[in-house]
Amino acid sequence: MGQNNWTGRRKEVPLSDGLDTRPCKILDPRLLQVMVKNLEKEILLLKRELAMHDTLANRSQVSHEALSEQQRYEIRQQVKAYLDGNADDIDVRE
Repeated sequence: MGQNNWTGRRKEVPLSDGLDTRPCKILDPRLLQVMVKNLEKEILLLKRELAMHDTLANRSQVSHEALSEQQRYEIRQQVKAYLDGNADDIDVRE
């Protein structure tokens, strides 16, 4: 009876190895270039819209570019000092 119980449970386990066996679509490199160009245009438009919003909100000095390694290091140092109790606040203005 123990063997039949194991066999019954084994039938419930899928035999698939988890790999997707459907054929994958290979994208044409030209199509990928067009997609990248369209995304770059969208990013540019979003940055312009954000800059316009900042101007209307009287925040024209705000930068939305990625932080440099140096800026991230300085922020980490400020946070560490604050968490260690060596600073009363964190300067978030740049």
